[in-house]
Amino acid sequence: MTILPGPRAGLVEGLANADQTIQAIQLTKTGGGVFLSDYKTSSALHASFGVQREIARDLVLSADFAYRHFVHLALG
Repeated sequence: MTILPGPRAGLVEGLANADQTIQAIQLTKTGGGVFLSDYKTSSALHASFGVQREIARDLVLSADFAYRHFVHLALG
């Protein structure tokens, strides 16, 4: 955090001296308005759990559980 003022001052100075038409182009590239306002982004929840137990010499019992839950997944 202590080094941020130096680079920030350089960026502000560069913007002040830049061509105004270039600045307008850079501001339009922020990506605002790409999606509709009611668009719901996809999300997923993944979980896994496993146990392993040695029953006898050279015999192991193992049980695993995997959970995947997807919400608002847009296919196509």
